[in-house]
Amino acid sequence: MSDHIEELIAAYMDNELTDKERKQVEKHLGHCPQCSALLDDLLAIQNQVHKAFQAIEVPHSLEDKVIAQLNLETSPSRATLRVWILAPFLCVLGLFAISVVVTGAFLLNLSSILFKFMFNLIYATSSILGSEPLILISMTVCSLIIIIGSSVSIIHLLKAKAIQGDSI
Repeated sequence: MSDHIEELIAAYMDNELTDKERKQVEKHLGHCPQCSALLDDLLAIQNQVHKAFQAIEVPHSLEDKVIAQLNLETSPSRATLRVWILAPFLCVLGLFAISVVVTGAFLLNLSSILFKFMFNLIYATSSILGSEPLILISMTVCSLIIIIGSSVSIIHLLKAKAIQGDSI
């Protein structure tokens, strides 16, 4: 240990030293009046600070006021919420408008091609179904089975709901 233990006095006051260090500091304080005076001064300052803080009285409503103020600062107003909801919508709308203007001719050609494709697909399907009576009959029978099955299922559901409504 050096001549003085000034760097260990604060740790000694806060009980942060090991047993060996604490014993060495106490031994040094026993025969060094300069370090003992420093310890006494620091303890006096510590006591004054404790007394000063104990003398301060906190109003009972302080906690409620702080919480209310925090809620006011953190809760956004309705106008702010509207802006934050409206801003992304306007950005998406703007990007869509820009993309339509930039790619307008391309989109028009693409939609025209898709319309022609769908028209030809419907025409080809009807031609195939009309030319093959077996396919037309089997599709008609399947459609009737689906319609009848759906009707029976709906009737059962309605009856179950009526029975359930009577028991309540």
